Amino acid sequence: MKKSFFLTVCILSCFVAVVNAENIASAGTEPYLQNLSEDSVTIMWHTEKPAYGWVEYGKTDALGKKADTVIDGLRSANTTLHKIRITGLEPGIEYYYRVCSKPIE
Repeated sequence: MKKSFFLTVCILSCFVAVVNAENIASAGTEPYLQNLSEDSVTIMWHTEKPAYGWVEYGKTDALGKKADTVIDGLRSANTTLHKIRITGLEPGIEYYYRVCSKPIE
């Protein structure tokens, strides 16, 4: 079953998302934005099974950039709560993003 949604949020920076359920490993929740600041945002989502998660983003729907979480030099993986902080954003610019998760098998 394909599921998609369109989200626009304009608080200091604009974000537009088109997410297909196939990009999320056993989708638990759809992504949501947290801790918006003038030049950064945290994108969070939950998966039912442990997975490696990342966010692809950019100023056009071609995206072009990738962000994930690194703690003490190690990529955060094998988790069900995904929390990706994107920094270096330009205020007032519309950004597109896609969340992705790959199940840990």
